[in-house]
Amino acid sequence: MVGARDLDEDALRKALRDFLDKAAASGPDTVAFVYLAGYGLQFEGETFFAPVNARIVTAVDVPVAALRVSDYLKRLSTVPLKARFVVLDAARANPF
Repeated sequence: MVGARDLDEDALRKALRDFLDKAAASGPDTVAFVYLAGYGLQFEGETFFAPVNARIVTAVDVPVAALRVSDYLKRLSTVPLKARFVVLDAARANPF
């Protein structure tokens, strides 16, 4: 289990890496469950999750300051697991 809250960009990336590493080390009978809550938004058809220190002033800041969720989903899909569940509690109207 990897638990964390109110993470800046570096800490969020580390927590996600740690989770992927632990899931991979747990073996193929493991069920992975990811729950991310916070500020999320869509930009150009992609979903992004913003760390607490993200500086997003205009739409072009989104891919630079936030984490593209699909990048982590792709990585999670390569880990041999029994099942994967990902819940994003990140509903937010796009301000752009």
